[in-house]
Amino acid sequence: MKLCVLGGLNWDIVTHVNALPLPGETIKAREVTENPGGKALNQAVAAGRYGASVMLLGGIGDDEPGRKLCRFLDANAVDRRHVRRFRGAPTGTAHIHLAQDGENMIVVHAGANDLYDANEVPIPDLHGCGVFLSQFEATPSAIKALFQSASARQGTRILNAAPALVSERPLLDLADILVVNETELARFAESANSPRTEDALATAARTLMVRRDQSVVVTLGARGSLLVQHDTMDNVAGLNVPVIDTIGAGDCFCGVLAAGLCERKPLLLALQEANAAAAFSVAHHGAAASAPTRNEVAALRSQSGDLAQQFSAPQHS
Repeated sequence: MKLCVLGGLNWDIVTHVNALPLPGETIKAREVTENPGGKALNQAVAAGRYGASVMLLGGIGDDEPGRKLCRFLDANAVDRRHVRRFRGAPTGTAHIHLAQDGENMIVVHAGANDLYDANEVPIPDLHGCGVFLSQFEATPSAIKALFQSASARQGTRILNAAPALVSERPLLDLADILVVNETELARFAESANSPRTEDALATAARTLMVRRDQSVVVTLGARGSLLVQHDTMDNVAGLNVPVIDTIGAGDCFCGVLAAGLCERKPLLLALQEANAAAAFSVAHHGAAASAPTRNEVAALRSQSGDLAQQFSAPQHS
């Protein structure tokens, strides 16, 4: 089945620094690079490299960065027929500071992304898609239109609630699978401190559920991810790799997770593949550019002794 991805398409300007600047501090960059980015583009490319057939929805400007993004999508076999070019609006831009330890700071100007609303979602053309993936770089009205469509209601809806727009929490109710990191989980669960133990994470995750059939996936960086369902939780262990660049790792995770579900893989197996893909991503430079192929995911899992599906036993609570 086909994957539909909705959300942000940006041109990334990456400033490489030794360490992230403090407030008010001026520092010298080692170099500046420019790359395709945006959460939806990153997720779509990751899913496509893994093997999924991907249709991308989003907005770009009628400018050179927009044309570069189109060429990149074509080179990665992503269906961009429903990427709308808005005249007079700039393509979204992400200004990224990337430190030597892989940590980053990002400021995004949405540009044309903010113009892609509910009226742009091609409802008749969603037929044939079975998995629907979005994030909060998409406009809330577009997410609602997509997730409430007949095709999406009959399929699997994945919402990566990043960035953590707490004002849009009602949209979480439309997702079948919600993906958040620890910081995003704490914000949506209105926790004073970020939950750290698995039990605390699961408790917080369940406050986001309104239906028994919903799942929450909490990404834990190098520690892997935690799948929280109504009465169970499963830890999927992370892989130990050298960290070079964390930009886009979460997007890579979401894209490969969605691609696995398009193949009707069990959710836990799809999560293990997604963990390995994200691990590969952080060990390489770039956002979309660092997404692995299926063979590279398999090779990393094999090298890490991960092929035995080493899940923790389901924990009931």
